[in-house]
Amino acid sequence: MIGIKIFNQLQNLNYLSRRKPVLNTEIEKTSFQINTILEQINALVWNPEENYKKLRYFEAIAARYYWQIIGKQLPDPYKFTKRIKKNPLDGFNPSINYLYGMLRNQIETAILGTGLDPALGCMHRDGFKMPSLVFDLMEPFRPLVDSLLLRNILSGKLKNMFEINEEKIYILTRQGRKCLIEMFNEHLQQKILFQNRKSGFQNHILLETRNLAKMINQQ
Repeated sequence: MIGIKIFNQLQNLNYLSRRKPVLNTEIEKTSFQINTILEQINALVWNPEENYKKLRYFEAIAARYYWQIIGKQLPDPYKFTKRIKKNPLDGFNPSINYLYGMLRNQIETAILGTGLDPALGCMHRDGFKMPSLVFDLMEPFRPLVDSLLLRNILSGKLKNMFEINEEKIYILTRQGRKCLIEMFNEHLQQKILFQNRKSGFQNHILLETRNLAKMINQQ
């Protein structure tokens, strides 16, 4: 799952390179760094107990490279220096966090529909309101949600999205939340390429969840 996530992050950098050719050299350097990490992941012999820490380390390093270049190339008010979940000082973080919340709902619904236990994951720790399997299955789909937001930001489609309080924290307005909900729901039905298969985004989620359930039941 981590390998698929990083591969899809590379696709987003390729998109950014096409949109902003002047950045090609910098993006190519970052893509090379991330691709080197992906090669290291693919070279691992899968053993959850031995490789768990290595995978999470590789994932974190790739994410740092990925978000650094994306964050500084976005227009205001979406430009950011780091990914944060609380008290964002930019427009990108609250937007992507809100979209990830909707992705989580889709993944959890798909998992429950297959009869799997949302708490029985392997990459994330389980905890209160943090079902580990849901977060595991979210990983390969996160870059697809990133892509959705990036494309809408760079096309200038997002308007009147935020309020800024006295601490300069960006808060999604009602109009902003409505815009993201409509954007995400429309995206669920759009056909996209994932794992060399073209289908609706929502259908990809269902297929990946069913494939996981089938694999678990065969063991």
